[in-house]
Amino acid sequence: MLLTAYNLPNYILQKSADKRFSALSNFFSSGNLCLIENVDQNNPRNILLKCTAGEQSFVFKQPKYLTNGGTWLITNEYLFYEAFPKLKVKAQQYSFDEHYKVLVLPYLHSLTALDEVIGCATKLQTYARQAATSLALLHQSLNIKDNPNVKKFIQANCAYSVSSYGNFISLLQRGYKRPQLLDEVVFPAFASIAPTRAILHNFLNNETLFQSINDLSNKWSENHLIHGDLKIENLLQEQDDDLLKFIDFENVTQGDNAWDFACFLESVLYQLPLRRDATAEKRKESLMKRFFFFAVYLNTYCEQLDVNETEHRDFLYRVLKFWAIRKLEKFRLYDGNFNYLLKSLDVIKNLFTKTNFYIEQIYDSSERRFEIFEF
Repeated sequence: MLLTAYNLPNYILQKSADKRFSALSNFFSSGNLCLIENVDQNNPRNILLKCTAGEQSFVFKQPKYLTNGGTWLITNEYLFYEAFPKLKVKAQQYSFDEHYKVLVLPYLHSLTALDEVIGCATKLQTYARQAATSLALLHQSLNIKDNPNVKKFIQANCAYSVSSYGNFISLLQRGYKRPQLLDEVVFPAFASIAPTRAILHNFLNNETLFQSINDLSNKWSENHLIHGDLKIENLLQEQDDDLLKFIDFENVTQGDNAWDFACFLESVLYQLPLRRDATAEKRKESLMKRFFFFAVYLNTYCEQLDVNETEHRDFLYRVLKFWAIRKLEKFRLYDGNFNYLLKSLDVIKNLFTKTNFYIEQIYDSSERRFEIFEF
């Protein structure tokens, strides 16, 4: 049975006495269900229904396709909640219906929209610090060396990770050739776009570029259980709580914490676009805001993890490389804008091949350091 706004009330009544849903018993027994709404109709994988009863709101999450492939991810998310019940940066209440594969979670509020904080340095600084602090706590809590439960979870549940990180990195580790990376991971959607596919194929076959990607394999550090698909939409907050909460742990996997950091960075900067027709002064102002967010985000995260100067630089190196990989992976969503494609490929190439140069720019005190955030 797939949940809808029409059959959800009956489903709730049926589950009101179910011990598996004891965490939400007050919600089920309140008897004053007042609002049901679809919170993400465009979600390609899951049904997400928000239900409000009195002063409580919960989200009912169910895969749209109740097949083994469709339900594996949400089951993995539930198992993550079960394995780490005391993790502070996730929802503390949850219930799971194994038969219908329904995960019930408290409704959390979205972060303040970026366009509301970008004009205020104090608000932007708070935004960056909150995100970095919560992410650092997530990674500290899920460090393989310090938490034996992490190793157990990885052995039991992460062997067949399907996250974009897992796909790309596992192919690199297994020594796959560039055409296989092209066909199996990065650009499967380009099969029918011959000219563009040829450009992408030539791009990936650039020896300098691919050597730069291979160099990363000698430096990444898979010492954490990572979120795997971190973006603004997956970081929420409870009222009157400065500690942000993460959702959508479907792609949780063993990996490099720099991947999560880079994914969230890409998500933020994507929503802080640079207007190409802006004046030089306005462009400079936008670049400074982007850099300001990045600097606060990076330094707060590294301070929370208590890294030394060498570790700080190594982490930044991996972040820039993973940032490029994330941009590369996002070409799955290519919308046919050819100029954007060419510009993005140039950006990705520079991030891969000029990593150390950009690091020096970031640590430089001159205005040159803003240039890295032109894209």
